Amino acid sequence: MGFTDNFRHPKGLLGRLMLISMDKEHLPMVQWSFTQFEIPEKGDIIDLGCGGSSNIQRMLEKCKSGKIVGYDISEESVKKAKKKYFVCVRTFMTVKGKNYYSPWSKVKTVKTK
Repeated sequence: MGFTDNFRHPKGLLGRLMLISMDKEHLPMVQWSFTQFEIPEKGDIIDLGCGGSSNIQRMLEKCKSGKIVGYDISEESVKKAKKKYFVCVRTFMTVKGKNYYSPWSKVKTVKTK
């Protein structure tokens, strides 16, 4: 596998390094692209070609009550994404039978082993 093959299908150590680099290098384009569409607070989103899942985290900051699923052809990308879970938390209190909810927290990243 050549160096340039890792751009479209990261594999092995070089692929893992490529994923880290791509997350950093693509950031300006990603930030711009997220200004071009709205992400619903409730809804289902599929991220095709999710890479290492950094965009899933960005989407979860806006889509707090929905479901986001990422797919990628690269086994290395899927391995990296599976090690992270993104969660938002809010509390509620019931007073006289009515639930009162706090605002959602910022997205937190939880890594698994």
